[in-house]
Amino acid sequence: MRTLFIAIASVLLAGMTIMSCEEKDDFVPTLLLDVQDAIQVSNRGGEFSIDVLSNLSWEANTTANWITLEESTGEKGKRALSFSVTENENDERSSTITVHSQEGTQAELTVVQESGLTLNIFVKEGAEGSGKSWEDPTNLSNALKLAITGSSIFIAEGHHTPMNIVSGGNSDDPRDRTFEVASNMTLIGGFPAQASSGATPDPDAYPTILSGELSDGNNSYHVVTISAPQSDEEQVVLRGLTISDGQADGSKSSATIQGRDFRREYGGGLIIGGSRVVLENCAVKNNTSDKYVAGVYVFDEAEVTILHSKLNNNASKSNGGGLWANNSTVFAYHSEFNENSGGTAPAVHAYPNAEIYLFNSEIRDNKGRSFGAAFYARADSKGALVNCLVTGNESTSSNGGGGVMMYDNCEMEIISTTITENTIKGPGGGVYRRKGENILSIYNSIISGNTQKEGTMNIDVYESDADPAKILASTSGEVVFDANGQIEEDAAFKAISMLGDDFTPIGDDNPALTYGMTPNHLKEIDYLFPESEKDWLDQDFHGHDRSGSTTMGATLPE
Repeated sequence: MRTLFIAIASVLLAGMTIMSCEEKDDFVPTLLLDVQDAIQVSNRGGEFSIDVLSNLSWEANTTANWITLEESTGEKGKRALSFSVTENENDERSSTITVHSQEGTQAELTVVQESGLTLNIFVKEGAEGSGKSWEDPTNLSNALKLAITGSSIFIAEGHHTPMNIVSGGNSDDPRDRTFEVASNMTLIGGFPAQASSGATPDPDAYPTILSGELSDGNNSYHVVTISAPQSDEEQVVLRGLTISDGQADGSKSSATIQGRDFRREYGGGLIIGGSRVVLENCAVKNNTSDKYVAGVYVFDEAEVTILHSKLNNNASKSNGGGLWANNSTVFAYHSEFNENSGGTAPAVHAYPNAEIYLFNSEIRDNKGRSFGAAFYARADSKGALVNCLVTGNESTSSNGGGGVMMYDNCEMEIISTTITENTIKGPGGGVYRRKGENILSIYNSIISGNTQKEGTMNIDVYESDADPAKILASTSGEVVFDANGQIEEDAAFKAISMLGDDFTPIGDDNPALTYGMTPNHLKEIDYLFPESEKDWLDQDFHGHDRSGSTTMGATLPE
């Protein structure tokens, strides 16, 4: 609709420009709104705006006392019509905003506000009840249609497959079936199949699988689609769920939801467009893509928090495997990005203008065929690895970046992290920078024992005139840097003998045990991530207290 509006608007504006040169008899009154016939708004209310395009002045009105028009008149041309909606504490309601011009031309917009009667909905595999209790459960597809902002959906163990076509999707294409979360709500899995009143969730005992494997043998383009509006007060929470068996497409096509394109070739497991989302104790695994990222795709200023979750074993035929953030922000804690595969960035991808910050997490055993085998930041993106383990990642490409790859004006901080045993056919088996001004800061970290092209280094850069990386109290290959960034000439780090099987520094003469930084020193650094996240600097990968320790890397000795 918006594309059509722009096209018509261009013609109308052109007509308005030459109108004074035409005879009055040729004038055609025109009035357009830049939205579809109806819009859905949250029960929380809020402020909204649409564009009115007219070649005459206009007036707007509504009979609803819960809709307030900020503008009731407008001049010819393209003008904004802003309005506010009050909070709804009762049933769903709807009303109309009417815009009419001097010549009688008019357009209408229906505003539909969801019910304010908060619902708890109960789901069991294959159920067809009302969803009002465990004794009368419904299925998940129906529950998502019933849910409103603030709802909680409780889901019993089993395989749940989507039945509803995504908004803006193709009703003739079964692969457009998805679990669409269109409002800010909470979905909790892990309840027993025979759950009754008072049941508590245990996802390990009662696996709750949202599967894209459809009954007709097809697979959904996206198992879960999150299109909920972004709000400072609400968010979508997914807890105790496994998301698997999605298959993103290989062709360029989209389902358009509220003016936002959800592309079918991205995010076989989960696609998030512009929403605030928390993934807690979830697994996104065994999803595929015929083109781009198979696991989780986050785009259009979405804000995502990942807690105690696993984005593992996802496979793409092209770029991206586990997580891809596009113009969005992701924070992940105590999570895994393991055993994914793809071309460029098979594990974690920040591109473009994205921010990804990982704490106490691991990126392990991912396999790629191009740039960046583990964490790839590209095109004005930012990232941080704090108390993280990056190991066993491989790429068959000569482009470089076995552990971390930075490309085209990015900024990266690596703090109390171990990057080792990664393999790349190109340079920089640990970290590689290429193209533009890529700002790299490394603190209290071990970046050693990686395999790269002969004659290149664990930490390397493409441009000969690039600014040097800031490396404090860390190792780069065998070289040891002190807290001032000076090379310790009398110290050498040997990854093969100085890292134990769990990648903890070992040995009496190990410089990684003595040249590291204390948490107090670490907290004096200027960080990319918020001040509130500094508490992570007090612990190691396992959550052990770093106080008094001068050990580099992700893990402290017992």
